[in-house]
Amino acid sequence: MSLLFVTISFVLGLYFLRNNLVFSIIISLVYVVFIFIRFPKKKACLFLLVFAGGALLGNINLEYNNDENIYQGMVVDVKENYFIFQSRFEKFYVYEEATTKEFGDFLTIKAQPTDFKSTTYESQFSFADYLKDKGVKRSLDLKDYSINFANPIRIHSQKVNFLNRFDGSAKAMINALLFNEKDYSSEAIKTFDDLNLIYLVSVSGIYLHFIFRATTYVFGLYTSDKVAEAVPILLFSPLAIFAFLRISILRIFMIRSMKYVNDHFLKKRFSYLTLLSSLALFFLILDFHLAYQQAFYIGFLLSLLGVFYRTGIRVFSERKRKYYLAVSAYLFLFPFLCMNQYSLHLLSYPFQLMLTPFFVLFILFSLISVVNIPIYSFVNSYASFLVGIAKTLVKLDLQLPFKVNEWFFLCYYVLLAMILYLLEGQRFKHLRNVTIALVCLISISIIPIQLPTNSIYFINVGQGDSILIVNRFKTVMIDTGGNTSFDMAEETLIPFFRKKGISHLDLLVTSHDDFDHAGAADSLIENFKVYKYLKDREDFPYKVGDIYLENINFYDGDANDSSLVFLLDFMHKKWMLTGDATSETEQYILKSGINVDCDILKVGHHGSSTSSSDAFIKATSPSEAIISCGAKNRYGHPNQDVLDRLAKYNVKIRRTDLEGTISYVSIFA
Repeated sequence: MSLLFVTISFVLGLYFLRNNLVFSIIISLVYVVFIFIRFPKKKACLFLLVFAGGALLGNINLEYNNDENIYQGMVVDVKENYFIFQSRFEKFYVYEEATTKEFGDFLTIKAQPTDFKSTTYESQFSFADYLKDKGVKRSLDLKDYSINFANPIRIHSQKVNFLNRFDGSAKAMINALLFNEKDYSSEAIKTFDDLNLIYLVSVSGIYLHFIFRATTYVFGLYTSDKVAEAVPILLFSPLAIFAFLRISILRIFMIRSMKYVNDHFLKKRFSYLTLLSSLALFFLILDFHLAYQQAFYIGFLLSLLGVFYRTGIRVFSERKRKYYLAVSAYLFLFPFLCMNQYSLHLLSYPFQLMLTPFFVLFILFSLISVVNIPIYSFVNSYASFLVGIAKTLVKLDLQLPFKVNEWFFLCYYVLLAMILYLLEGQRFKHLRNVTIALVCLISISIIPIQLPTNSIYFINVGQGDSILIVNRFKTVMIDTGGNTSFDMAEETLIPFFRKKGISHLDLLVTSHDDFDHAGAADSLIENFKVYKYLKDREDFPYKVGDIYLENINFYDGDANDSSLVFLLDFMHKKWMLTGDATSETEQYILKSGINVDCDILKVGHHGSSTSSSDAFIKATSPSEAIISCGAKNRYGHPNQDVLDRLAKYNVKIRRTDLEGTISYVSIFA
C-alpha cells in the first residue's frame, strides 16, 4: 500500500499547476489532508516529499539552447511521418515524410529550434497538446543532420512492412487496436469513433487482456496452470516487440510477466498491488511525461480499480462479480467517453458488449498475422465485415448532449471513489445515497442547462471566422468557418455548443459567402436548431435580446469589400466585427462619418495585408484586437505589417492560432 501511495503522490505532483490553478490547489490540499489522517506522520511526510518532487519535475523548464544550434541525441519515438528526438533532457518534434528513423538511432541535427505549431480546431484532437503531453514543445528542421549510430534492430520498418500487407480498413484498425495509432482519415476509424468504441479499445488495451485470459483458459484445459499462464506471454511476445513504447500493450505484457514470475518463482512474495505500483513507477522513472498520457493513467487506474472492486464485491456470486466488474470499468471510463464531441452515446455500452467477441477475434487474427501466418485476405474481409456492422449500429445510436469539464471530473471521481470505499468496507447503508448523488450529477450534465451569462466567443475554426454571442438565453452566431476535409458544424461547432449547454441558435448570420466564413452554414442548419438565418444588408439592423447588430458597410465591390461589418454595444464594451472587410471598405466606413471607436476589434480578413490600414486602426483605437486564423496557414496570415501597426498603437493582440477559442464571459455585464 505504501508503494501505491508513493506512486500516487508522484503523479499528483506532476499534475500540480499543470492546468487549472484552483483545481490543482483543491486536489492537492484534499490529498495532503487525507495522507496525514490515513497514515503515520513519517509516511505522510515521505508521500508529501515525493509529491513535492513530482511538482518540481513537472514544472521545470527542460528547454535549452546553444549558440551553434547543434543538437546531439537519440530518436525516442517514431511515427509514420515524424519522429521525436531527445537531446539532453529536451524532446523535439522532427518532421520527415515516410521516415526511416528508428528508436535508438543517434543523430546530430543542426537547426534553430522553433515553437511547434499546428492547426487546431475547437473541440477536436489537438496534435500540439498531444505532443505537449509527451514533453515536446519545440521542433527541429531535418535539412542538416548526420547519423552517428543506426540501431541495427529496425522495429519500426518491420511494423510498417507488416501493416502494408493489409488494405485500408484492416490496416487502420490494426494500427489503432495493436499500436494505439489512430488515423481519423480512415472510414473505419471514423465509424468506430462515432460509436465511442475505438477509444476504449486502443487506449485501455482491454481486448488484449481478454485474449490473454482466453488463451490461458484454453491451454489450462490440457496443461498445468504454470504452462497455461506462460503460453500467452511467449505466444504474443512478438507483439510486445512490435508495440515497443506503446504503453497500453507493454503494461499488459509486463504485468502478466511479473505476475507469472511472482506466482511461480517467488512464491507470491509480492501482492498484485505492489507489482502494479512498481511497474507504474518504473515507467515514470523512464519518462515522467507518461503520467500525462491517457494510455498510461487509464490503463493503470483500470487495473487498480479491478483490485479494489474485487475486494468490495466478494460477497456476491462469481457470475455477479464479473458483471459488476464490467459495469465498474465502464463507469470509470464514462467521462472520457463523453468527452468525444461532448455527447453521451446511450447505446455505446450495449454495442460494446455486442462487438467484444468480434473485436477479440479480429485482434487474435491480427496477432496470428504478426508471426507471418498468411491470413491477410481473411483479415481484410473480416475488417470490412466489422465496419459494415458498425455502420449499421451508427444509424441506431442515440446521442444526448453532455457537458464535461474538470469540475465534473472532480465531482464524478470523488463520488466514484466513495462508492469504491463503501464497497470495500461493505458499508451498504450509505452506498445508496452516494449512488443517487452520482446519478444526479450525470443527469445534470445531460440536461442542456445554459448559464445566464453574457459572453462572446471567437471560436477556433482554423483559417476562418466564427463568433458566438450569448445574451443570457439568447444566442447569435456570426459566420461558421468551413473546411473541405471535415464537417466544421458537426465536428467543431455543435460539440462546442454542447459543452456550453446551448441547445439552439436564435440567429445565424454570415458576413459574406466565402467558404471560410459560410462553409458550415448549411450543415449547421441541417443538424442543429437554428431559428433564423440572415446574410443580406437589408436584413439589418436586427435585435435578439440585448444583442443589437448594426451593419455599417454599404460599399459595393467583391465579396470581401461587401462583407458585413457590425458595430455592437455589448457587455459594457464596443465591438467591431469586420468579417473580411478590405482597406477600401475601411476607407468607405471612415468617410461615412460613423463613430467607429471601439474597445475590441475583430481584425479584418484574418490579419491580411489587404485590411487593417493605419488610418482605420487609429480611428477605431481598440484596446484589444482579435485575429482569427489557422496556424501555419498558406496565406501567411497574420501579416507582419498588420501586427506592427497594431503594436504601434499599443493594441493587445489575441490570436486563435495561438490561444485557441478566445472567450469573454461576464455574469453581471
